[in-house]
Order: sequence, then C-alpha cells, then structure tokens
Amino acid sequence: MNTIPLFSITIAYIIGIVMGRYIHIGLGWIYGICLVIVCLSIVFSRDKNYLLLLTTMAIGCLFYSMDSQLLPANHISHFINYKGTIIGNIIDYPQIYSNRTQFTIEAESVGGIKTCGKVQVGLAWMDNRFEYGDKVLLVGMIRQPFSLKNPDGFDFGQYLAHQKILVVCCIQGDNQIKRIGRGRVNPIMAFSVMIKNRAVKSIYQLLPQPQSSFLDGVILGNRTSLPKNIQKWFADTGTLHILAVSGMNVALVVITFFFFFRLFGISKKLAYLLNIPIIIIFCLVTGCVPSVLRASLMAILFLISRNLLDRDISIYHVIGLAALICLVPCPQMVFDLSFQLSFLAVLGIVYLTPFISEKLLFFLPRWLALIIATTLGAQLATTPLLSCSFHKMSLISLASNAIVVPLVGLITPLGLISFGLNIISYKLAWLIAYLNYLLITLLLICVEFFASIPYACIPVSSPSFLDIAIYYLVLITISLASKIGWRNVVLICLIAANLFLWEQVVLSRDKAGLTATFFDIKKGSVAYLEFENNKRMLINIDTKEGDMEQVVLPFLQAKGLRMINVVIGDTGALDKEIKIGLRFGENIPSGRITGCGNAPIFINPMGIQIDHGRVRFLFPISPLSKEGSGLFGYQLDPSKGKQVILNVPTIKIARTLENKTDAKIMIISRGCKWQGDKDSRILSIKEGGAVIITTDGEDMRIKRYEL
Repeated sequence: MNTIPLFSITIAYIIGIVMGRYIHIGLGWIYGICLVIVCLSIVFSRDKNYLLLLTTMAIGCLFYSMDSQLLPANHISHFINYKGTIIGNIIDYPQIYSNRTQFTIEAESVGGIKTCGKVQVGLAWMDNRFEYGDKVLLVGMIRQPFSLKNPDGFDFGQYLAHQKILVVCCIQGDNQIKRIGRGRVNPIMAFSVMIKNRAVKSIYQLLPQPQSSFLDGVILGNRTSLPKNIQKWFADTGTLHILAVSGMNVALVVITFFFFFRLFGISKKLAYLLNIPIIIIFCLVTGCVPSVLRASLMAILFLISRNLLDRDISIYHVIGLAALICLVPCPQMVFDLSFQLSFLAVLGIVYLTPFISEKLLFFLPRWLALIIATTLGAQLATTPLLSCSFHKMSLISLASNAIVVPLVGLITPLGLISFGLNIISYKLAWLIAYLNYLLITLLLICVEFFASIPYACIPVSSPSFLDIAIYYLVLITISLASKIGWRNVVLICLIAANLFLWEQVVLSRDKAGLTATFFDIKKGSVAYLEFENNKRMLINIDTKEGDMEQVVLPFLQAKGLRMINVVIGDTGALDKEIKIGLRFGENIPSGRITGCGNAPIFINPMGIQIDHGRVRFLFPISPLSKEGSGLFGYQLDPSKGKQVILNVPTIKIARTLENKTDAKIMIISRGCKWQGDKDSRILSIKEGGAVIITTDGEDMRIKRYEL
C-alpha cells in the first residue's frame, strides 16, 4: 500500500469538518458511519488508501459534531437569561478600548451552582484594574451573543463559537463587578502576560503616537489604538497584513534571537533549539491567534526535524501536521478567517513562488524575482477570500509591499532590541527606538502616498462559490502548464470562461424586476431597492450612523457598488466610500423622484411611495400624522388592486397604519409578537432576519435571511 501524504489526510479531515457543519447528522449516525468504514478497510485491502481518507472525513465530521453539540450538563450555556451572580477567572489579556473593556472568564459558579464554560465579559467603560488570573464576581444577565441577521453581515455569535465562547455578559455599572482574589493560573501563560505588559509599556514609553500604536500592531498584533484613517491606508494599499502578526513576525523573531544567541558563541544547532521556547512564548504573548499558531507550529517542526532528527521534511507535511494540531482540539477554527488566510497564504507561497520566479520572472535578478514571486503567490492564493471578506482589491499592492515589507523587516528586530535594552538602560533603548521612529515615519509616509493614488483600491463584489472554483482551477492549471502542456491549459481556461459567462447570463435573468432588501438593524429601518434598469435607492428612517457603517456599507460593498442614485435620510459613513446621486436629508420636499428610471416614486415629508406594476411599497417618515389615507401625500385606493407592502420600525406604528394603508404585507423592524389585526402578513425582521422581496410587478418572491 502506498503511503498517503499527511497533507491529503488533513484535507480529508477539513472536508469532514465542513460536512459536519452544513450536513446535520446525529452523533449516532456518525459513529455508525465511522464503524462501517473501519470494517470495510479491514475487509478490503486494495482500497485502504481511499477508505482511510473516508475514515478521516468521518472523524472530522464526528469531532466537529462533538465539539459543537456535546456540552456538560452544568455548562454555562444552559443558564441563558439567568440574572444574578457569576464567579470566574480571567483567562486572557483584557482588551481596553476608549469606551469599553473586554475579557474572557472561565466560569466557576452561577448563583452558587458549580458550572463551567467561557463567558465573554464586556464593561461599558474603560477599566485597567483587571488582569489575567484575577478571580472576579459579576452581577449581570447571561445572554446569547447578539448578531444582526443580514446578507454579508458579520456573525458575532459564530465568531465567538470558534473560540468556544457561547455566552456573553454585559456589565453597565462599576458596582456590578469586583475582584475577589486570584484564581488558578498557568505559569507559562502568566509569564507571557508579564512580558506582554512590559513590552506594551516599553513601546508607548519610547515612541510617540502613532508610531507606538503601529509598532504595537506589528509586534503584538494589537491595533485598537491605531487611528482608523491609518488602518484604512494599509487596507487600501494591500499591506494590512503587516498589522496582523503572522508567519513573517515569527520568522523575524527567530532570526533576531538566533543572531543574539550567536553573539555569545552558542553553536548554530543549539541557537536554533533555544528559539523553540522563544517561539512558544511569542505565540502566547500574541494571544495564540491562528496565523501565529500556524507559523509557530511550522517553525518548531522545522527546527526539531533539522536539528534533532537530522532529516529534511516535506513542507506540505509540515503544513498538514500544523493544521491538524490546530484543528483536532478545536475543529471550529477552520471557519476562522485568520486561519484560512494564513494557510492559504503559505500554500500560495510554497506552491506558486517557484513557478512565478522561474517561469514568469526569469529575466529579473533572482533576489528580486523571489521577493515579487513570494508576495504575488500569497496574494493570488488569498484574493478570493479577501474579496469575500473585505470587498475591495488593491491595484498597487505589489509596489507597496515591495517597500513596506523590507521596512517591517528592519522595524520588528529594532523593536525587539529596544524592548530588551529598556530593561538594562533607557538611554540605549531610546537610541534604538529613535532609529525605529524614523523608519516607522518613513513607512507611514510611503503608505499614505500609495493610498492617495487614484484608483489604488477598487470595490469588488463578493464572488460566488462557482467563481472561486473557476479562479483556483485556472490558477492551478496555469501553474501546471509545463506538465500538462499549453494546449490543455488553453482548453481548460476556455471551459472556465464559458462557465463564468453562463453564470452571468443566469444572474442577469434573476435581476429582472425590482428587488427590495429590508435590513435587520438596532433602531429605525433601512431599505435598499434595486430597479431593473440598474438604478439604486436607499431609504434610511432614523437609523444610527453605526448601523449604516456596520450593516449597510458591507452589504453595498459586497455588491461592488460605486454609486447609489437616490438616498433618502442620513447617509452616515456611506458617502466616504460610495458616490451618492440625489440626496434628501432632513428637509424632504414633496413631489416625484425621477432619478431611478420609470418607476413612479413619490415623496413628501410624511412618507415615500414606490409603485412597480401592481405592487406598492410604502415607507412612512412621519407615520403618526393624522392625515389618514392621505398619509403619503397621495390617496391610497385599495380598489385598484395594489398589493401594498408597508415597512415600519415598530409595532406601535404598524397598528396605527394597518387600516389606513390596507397593507397585505407588513415588515416590522422591531418587535415580533403581534400577528396583525386584519389579514396582513406580518414579517418581523427581529425574529427572522432581513427580508428580501423580488417582484416583476405581478408576483412576489419573499426570502428571509437567517444566519
């Protein structure tokens, strides 16, 4: 029997985890499937490789189901909506923001009942009294993580579930929390937290803002204090990755300490081995984020294989083993964006760099070809995922990375040296820090320059699953050109192009008519309407700027939009990212809007009326007016056979307008218990998520978006 590469086993295990999430099978069935596959592998000897992969897939599915479904009887998630006292130990490094504080506790008891499980605790103010290992007593309510249910929205609950956090507790007053002692601590973790505290203090002591916040992000991965405009520069230039600690940071740490040990006459072999505890501590200091965890595991495996086992090991085996070590104890980590980007980037570097440097950049000096090929390989491998997550693409990332990455290669070691020297002599540390200050300032000037270039970054829509499959098919096919021949490459690319064109034809058919999306937001109501002539309209009724930025903007960016033709209400942060055509703010006139094509759209200070064939959409602005059926400035005549869709923020307003508008469908943003006094169909956004209605003027299709 041929040996199956460890990388293939890892892929099979990941496929099993994905199946466990999206194919809901009981644990009993999964156990049975695993048993059947194992029996088959014993009976049939020829196809053991395939059966082993199938077994690995079943194990991945089983581990995910056990991790997400099997919880102890006293787990804190069984106490949801309990209000009272909670006692637990802080198990991470508290995150302190300008207006809030956040940390995680391992619960010990709830109301005197012994319990277990993690709780994310949020304080509604900035507080630096708490640290890792503190035992705290809370008085609050245990809740499920709250997530707004919108297309292309951020699933906060799922994000916490990846960290095995299923409940949260928000503390509003200082009298609801107190430190009652010290709990059990891991000595290695405590040592790492001490180092992190001293490193943060040293960074902000030696450097002014924003240089100190930048170095904090580069070395420790904490960019909460870095101004948002600077973070946007890095995002627009494709260099945001340097503010998220990753494999490059681990490599720089290894190199820095290797030369430090060599200065004292330590042999190369021992210097590399002494880096292993340094890597572990660095991983803990940065919070064991998936990118650093992956890079740390790979570095440790390489150091052990080269220096203790005296043998070379395949890079793909190392990648596969590192992924398994991460995913076996925590299968849900595979859905973490940081994990996905980290492994895709390293695979792109390993797989594509040789092809790009040797086949495409053969005319350049080798050192320059390798720098460009490494950057390009990582970017090509992660482009679809970045498009899905951030909905933008930097067109100058190669040029910006060519300058920024070498500078970071100098800044990181200098930051580590200045921290070490600050323990011995502040003056020596200040000299190194001043040199670092100059380099960081130069880097920020370069990034700002690149970000100011017109069209440095363009919005892109979220690719479909078929788009992603076509992209990777073409990418892998081109990289295999020397093996399969250019004739086959051209043939496969033509097939891929045809699939893409057919997809566009199908999508264009689905866009016929008018599509209205009603968002799930905290206050007020927001609706986005897309007409069949590609005209777009946004209606915002009393929605906060935060919801516009966190809910509506990602949705619009996911569609790759650069312009909205008509906006009624406050735009919030939209006008910074998207061009606005007609804008109606506080002083709304009366009349007909013509900026969205031929659809009759009427507006006045009391409401908005949009007709599309036999379907009418109504959006009240001043819904409690005593205008009766003339509420929207136009007499509503039910006898004309209009199917009226009414969008209102609250149940109170819905009760007032149900009879006046003769609404067939009422979409209510807040509230979920009222079923209507007439025959209206009630769609509660709070209960079932965002509502998407598509109509051709006669029939309607209603879709609910639930996470």
